[in-house]
Amino acid sequence: MNEAFLLVIISMLSSAFFAGMELAYLASNRLKVEVQIKQKTIQGRVLSILYKKESTIIAFLLLGNNVALIVYGMKAAEILKPIIESWGVHNHAGLLVLQTVISTLFVLVLSEFIPKAIVQINPNGFLSLGSVPLLIVFILLYIQRKLSCYSVACF
Repeated sequence: MNEAFLLVIISMLSSAFFAGMELAYLASNRLKVEVQIKQKTIQGRVLSILYKKESTIIAFLLLGNNVALIVYGMKAAEILKPIIESWGVHNHAGLLVLQTVISTLFVLVLSEFIPKAIVQINPNGFLSLGSVPLLIVFILLYIQRKLSCYSVACF
Protein backbone atom coordinates (compact mmCIF):
# COMPACT_ATOMS: atom_id res chain seq x y z
CA MET A 1 0.00 0.00 0.00
CA ASN A 2 2.93 2.37 0.60
CA GLU A 3 3.84 2.25 -3.10
CA ALA A 4 0.28 3.15 -4.05
CA PHE A 5 0.23 6.12 -1.63
CA LEU A 6 3.57 7.33 -2.96
CA LEU A 7 2.37 7.08 -6.56
CA VAL A 8 -0.85 8.92 -5.71
CA ILE A 9 1.11 11.76 -4.11
CA ILE A 10 3.62 11.93 -6.97
CA SER A 11 0.89 11.86 -9.60
CA MET A 12 -1.13 14.55 -7.79
CA LEU A 13 1.95 16.75 -7.53
CA SER A 14 2.71 16.14 -11.20
CA SER A 15 -0.85 16.97 -12.18
CA ALA A 16 -0.70 20.14 -10.08
CA PHE A 17 2.60 21.11 -11.73
CA PHE A 18 1.29 20.55 -15.26
CA ALA A 19 -2.02 22.32 -14.57
CA GLY A 20 -0.27 25.27 -12.95
CA MET A 21 2.34 25.56 -15.67
CA GLU A 22 -0.34 25.38 -18.35
CA LEU A 23 -2.09 28.36 -16.80
CA ALA A 24 1.18 30.21 -16.21
CA TYR A 25 2.24 29.61 -19.81
CA LEU A 26 -1.07 30.82 -21.24
CA ALA A 27 -1.73 33.69 -18.80
CA SER A 28 1.77 35.14 -18.59
CA ASN A 29 2.44 38.68 -19.73
CA ARG A 30 4.22 38.28 -23.08
CA LEU A 31 5.93 41.65 -22.75
CA LYS A 32 7.54 40.61 -19.46
CA VAL A 33 8.57 37.30 -21.03
CA GLU A 34 10.18 39.13 -23.95
CA VAL A 35 12.08 41.39 -21.51
CA GLN A 36 13.40 38.29 -19.73
CA ILE A 37 14.42 36.77 -23.07
CA LYS A 38 16.25 39.97 -24.09
CA GLN A 39 18.18 40.04 -20.79
CA LYS A 40 19.94 36.79 -21.85
CA THR A 41 19.63 35.23 -18.39
CA ILE A 42 19.29 31.48 -17.93
CA GLN A 43 15.56 31.94 -17.34
CA GLY A 44 15.36 34.06 -20.49
CA ARG A 45 17.10 31.40 -22.56
CA VAL A 46 14.83 28.67 -21.21
CA LEU A 47 11.73 30.78 -21.88
CA SER A 48 13.01 31.47 -25.38
CA ILE A 49 13.19 27.73 -26.06
CA LEU A 50 9.74 27.16 -24.56
CA TYR A 51 8.09 29.92 -26.59
CA LYS A 52 9.64 28.78 -29.88
CA LYS A 53 7.67 25.53 -29.59
CA GLU A 54 4.44 27.01 -28.21
CA SER A 55 1.89 24.52 -29.55
CA THR A 56 4.17 21.58 -28.78
CA ILE A 57 4.70 22.77 -25.19
CA ILE A 58 0.95 23.08 -24.61
CA ALA A 59 0.42 19.60 -26.06
CA PHE A 60 3.13 18.15 -23.81
CA LEU A 61 1.65 19.92 -20.76
CA LEU A 62 -1.69 18.31 -21.50
CA LEU A 63 -0.03 14.96 -22.16
CA GLY A 64 1.88 15.11 -18.89
CA ASN A 65 -1.27 16.03 -16.99
CA ASN A 66 -3.20 13.16 -18.59
CA VAL A 67 -0.50 10.61 -17.76
CA ALA A 68 -0.40 11.86 -14.16
CA LEU A 69 -4.19 11.63 -13.91
CA ILE A 70 -4.23 8.09 -15.30
CA VAL A 71 -1.66 6.91 -12.77
CA TYR A 72 -3.59 8.76 -10.05
CA GLY A 73 -6.87 7.14 -11.04
CA MET A 74 -5.48 3.62 -11.05
CA LYS A 75 -3.70 3.94 -7.71
CA ALA A 76 -6.48 5.93 -6.01
CA ALA A 77 -8.95 3.18 -6.93
CA GLU A 78 -6.56 0.62 -5.43
CA ILE A 79 -6.35 2.61 -2.18
CA LEU A 80 -10.06 3.42 -1.98
CA LYS A 81 -11.35 -0.10 -2.64
CA PRO A 82 -10.76 -1.55 0.86
CA ILE A 83 -11.93 1.67 2.50
CA ILE A 84 -15.20 1.73 0.59
CA GLU A 85 -15.71 -2.00 1.11
CA SER A 86 -15.34 -1.42 4.87
CA TRP A 87 -18.37 0.90 4.58
CA GLY A 88 -20.41 -2.09 3.44
CA VAL A 89 -20.41 -1.42 -0.31
CA HIS A 90 -19.54 -4.66 -2.09
CA ASN A 91 -21.27 -4.44 -5.47
CA HIS A 92 -19.09 -3.44 -8.38
CA ALA A 93 -21.22 -0.51 -9.59
CA GLY A 94 -21.46 1.14 -6.17
CA LEU A 95 -17.74 0.67 -5.59
CA LEU A 96 -16.89 2.19 -8.96
CA VAL A 97 -19.17 5.20 -8.46
CA LEU A 98 -17.79 5.98 -5.01
CA GLN A 99 -14.17 5.53 -6.15
CA THR A 100 -14.80 7.88 -9.05
CA VAL A 101 -16.55 10.56 -7.02
CA ILE A 102 -14.06 10.56 -4.14
CA SER A 103 -10.92 10.47 -6.30
CA THR A 104 -12.32 13.13 -8.65
CA LEU A 105 -13.08 15.51 -5.79
CA PHE A 106 -9.55 15.11 -4.41
CA VAL A 107 -7.83 15.67 -7.74
CA LEU A 108 -10.04 18.59 -8.74
CA VAL A 109 -9.43 20.47 -5.52
CA LEU A 110 -5.80 19.57 -4.83
CA SER A 111 -4.36 19.22 -8.33
CA GLU A 112 -6.47 21.54 -10.46
CA PHE A 113 -8.28 24.27 -8.53
CA ILE A 114 -5.70 25.20 -5.86
CA PRO A 115 -2.62 25.22 -8.17
CA LYS A 116 -4.44 27.29 -10.80
CA ALA A 117 -5.72 29.72 -8.17
CA ILE A 118 -2.20 30.18 -6.80
CA VAL A 119 -0.62 30.56 -10.24
CA GLN A 120 -3.27 33.09 -11.28
CA ILE A 121 -1.85 35.49 -8.67
CA ASN A 122 1.50 35.80 -10.49
CA PRO A 123 1.68 33.77 -13.72
CA ASN A 124 5.01 35.25 -14.82
CA GLY A 125 6.65 34.48 -11.49
CA PHE A 126 5.46 30.88 -11.57
CA LEU A 127 6.45 30.54 -15.22
CA SER A 128 9.98 31.65 -14.33
CA LEU A 129 10.03 29.34 -11.32
CA GLY A 130 8.83 26.30 -13.25
CA SER A 131 10.48 26.92 -16.60
CA VAL A 132 13.58 24.81 -15.98
CA PRO A 133 11.65 21.75 -14.68
CA LEU A 134 9.22 22.25 -17.56
CA LEU A 135 12.08 22.27 -20.07
CA ILE A 136 13.50 19.07 -18.54
CA VAL A 137 10.12 17.33 -18.77
CA PHE A 138 9.67 18.66 -22.31
CA ILE A 139 13.04 17.27 -23.38
CA LEU A 140 12.34 13.87 -21.77
CA LEU A 141 8.90 13.60 -23.38
CA TYR A 142 10.24 14.86 -26.71
CA ILE A 143 13.01 12.24 -26.69
CA GLN A 144 10.48 9.54 -25.78
CA ARG A 145 8.26 10.64 -28.66
CA LYS A 146 11.16 10.57 -31.12
CA LEU A 147 12.26 7.13 -29.91
CA SER A 148 8.76 5.73 -30.26
CA CYS A 149 8.53 7.17 -33.78
CA TYR A 150 11.39 4.92 -34.85
CA SER A 151 9.42 1.82 -33.91
CA VAL A 152 6.14 2.93 -35.56
CA ALA A 153 5.35 5.33 -38.35
CA CYS A 154 4.84 8.89 -37.06
CA PHE A 155 3.20 11.47 -39.20
